[in-house]
Amino acid sequence: MAISATSLNPDGFGWIVNADSANASGTEELKAAGGAGVSHYIEYISLTSKVAITATVKASSVEIFGPVEFTTSGGQIDVRFTRPVKVAANEGIDLLADSGQISCLIYGYTK
Repeated sequence: MAISATSLNPDGFGWIVNADSANASGTEELKAAGGAGVSHYIEYISLTSKVAITATVKASSVEIFGPVEFTTSGGQIDVRFTRPVKVAANEGIDLLADSGQISCLIYGYTK
C-alpha cells in the first residue's frame, strides 16, 4: 500500500493522523505502538473514498472500526466515540484496505 501519513501532536494534547492513498491494498501502520504499558485511545475516525473499497481500522488482529464498504461512487463516514476506544497496550493502529483510493483521519491521545 502506498500511503502517506502525517502525524501531528497539537500543543501536546493528543495526536492526529491524516493518511491518504491513491491505490491502497493491504495493511498500513497509521500510529506506532506507544510502548510497554502504554495505550492509544481513539476519539474520532473519518474514512473517505471516491471509489468502491472496503476499509477497516484495526490494532493487530482486532478490528476497531469496520469493515466499511464504499460503493462505486465512494462516500464518507465520520464517527466520534462518546467514550474513547482503548487500543491494547503496546499496539499500534493500522488501516486495512483492499484496492483503491482511501483517506483516513484519526485523532485521540496516548497514556
